[in-house]
Amino acid sequence: MKPAFLLFCLWGGVPEKNSMMMLSSINNCIYFRDYLTKQSVSMKDNDGKISVKKYECICKLINVNKDVRLW
Repeated sequence: MKPAFLLFCLWGGVPEKNSMMMLSSINNCIYFRDYLTKQSVSMKDNDGKISVKKYECICKLINVNKDVRLW
């Protein structure tokens, strides 16, 4: 086992598909977390109301197998 930093993103409170990235450095994880968390998207509902959904990302320390590739 080896340590890795998991970057996990939510889009409007819902986990985004393929939103997990395993990184070898906490500095890289924090960089991507801060960059992605600033983004938002405006969408229209079926009623015509405009809602703004934002990315929220977190970094978490996890253990992975030695053969897992880290970015």
